[in-house]
Amino acid sequence: MVENGRIRPGDIIVGTDSYTCTYGALGVFSAGIGSTEMLGVLVTGKIWMRVPESIRIIMRGELPEKGMAKECGIYRGICLKYGDNINTDIISPPIYMELPID
Repeated sequence: MVENGRIRPGDIIVGTDSYTCTYGALGVFSAGIGSTEMLGVLVTGKIWMRVPESIRIIMRGELPEKGMAKECGIYRGICLKYGDNINTDIISPPIYMELPID
C-alpha cells in the first residue's frame, strides 16, 4: 500500500491485520476491524464508526538526548486514568519533528 503510493495523509484505511493501525505514522486514520465487518465494507463501501470523546495533551520542551516515542506514550498514560475510553490528540510539532519513525 505504501510502496505503491495507494495511501496519502488524510486517507481512511480499515484492515483485518494487527498492523493496520501503523498507517497512523503516515498521517492516515486507520483501524483494525474483524473479518465479518470487512466483508460488509467490501460489499457496501461504507463503515459506521463512533468517534470517542477526545482531549488534547500538549507536550512542550525538548526530549532528553536519547528520548524516544516511548517516553511520549508514557507521558500520555500518566495524563490519563487507567481505563479511560478517550481518543487522545497529542499536539507538539517541535517534539514530534525530532522523533524517528524507525
